[in-house]
Amino acid sequence: QRVNNPDKITFFVFKAGFNFIADRAEEKRDEAILSVNKGEAEITVFGSDEAEKASTSQVILEGDKVKSLDDSYVTLYFYNGTKVKLDQNTTLSFTEVESSESNDFIVLDLIEGRIWVDEVPSDEGQLELKVKPDVMNLISFEGKYLASNIPDDEYVYVFEDRISAELVDRSAGNDVV
Repeated sequence: QRVNNPDKITFFVFKAGFNFIADRAEEKRDEAILSVNKGEAEITVFGSDEAEKASTSQVILEGDKVKSLDDSYVTLYFYNGTKVKLDQNTTLSFTEVESSESNDFIVLDLIEGRIWVDEVPSDEGQLELKVKPDVMNLISFEGKYLASNIPDDEYVYVFEDRISAELVDRSAGNDVV
């Protein structure tokens, strides 16, 4: 005789759904989702020299380059809620992603322009973000800051929490001064 236990069935469905969501979150740790807030943006996909028009909800992967155009604003969303907003005429490269069981390390090269970073702590391990404008390395785990890499206007303003800033000389092939 077969006995149907609705509590066991509900638990199984819940557990299967939770595992699916956890697996999907794990898959998303090495990507960002682009949102075009205003205007237009371009994506240069890793391995290509040709820029393509970006679309909202486009997946950005390691090696891809994003450029916001005149009078345009875009946002990159990371799996844990961290946001990086690109000002108009800003070029950013999603340079490197390293993930371990409890920590993620993401490097963004701020090639030109300004970005606003709103980095939130992760419930599952740490997300370490390294932003690299021309003259500094900015390293953070949590906080809000504005970084600029415009000729003769290179700076970082920290609004909340704290970040580490190292001055660098990339022209000589060195990283830290």
